Amino acid sequence: MEGRDGIFVMAATSRPDLVDVALLRPGRIDKSVYLGFPEEAERKTIIEVYLRKFQYHDSEEGFSEWLASRTEGFTSADLKGLIQNAQLAKMSEVMKSVDLQAEPDFSIGPDDVRASLKTFVKGMNEQERRRFLGIYAKYQDKGGNTSEAIRN
Repeated sequence: MEGRDGIFVMAATSRPDLVDVALLRPGRIDKSVYLGFPEEAERKTIIEVYLRKFQYHDSEEGFSEWLASRTEGFTSADLKGLIQNAQLAKMSEVMKSVDLQAEPDFSIGPDDVRASLKTFVKGMNEQERRRFLGIYAKYQDKGGNTSEAIRN
């Protein structure tokens, strides 16, 4: 088999422990990068992106900051699910009381997202998060990750 200079393969996984060890040998997948859970400022940005994608009407200044401060340990997928659940709940509510003559308003606001937050179950609890951090720590030497980066 001949070499392939200039070819890079990129992949992502939340479970590096399930990657075939043959792929992790030198000369194959030589680098790995750990991207931890988003910090509050990153969650704020993620929230703003998802709010733009849904029918959100901001009637409250600073809502994305408020929500980011209350979603510690949420992944990007969790944040999307939270806002998506708010949208689905609003759609369900509107459809139950829909006036067929009027155009239904499925837009959500801060109160809809707050209601979703009260019942939302994030994908990973704190115990699972600690277990995953232990898994990631086993792979910290690949690509030059440090234990500080793994802990964050």
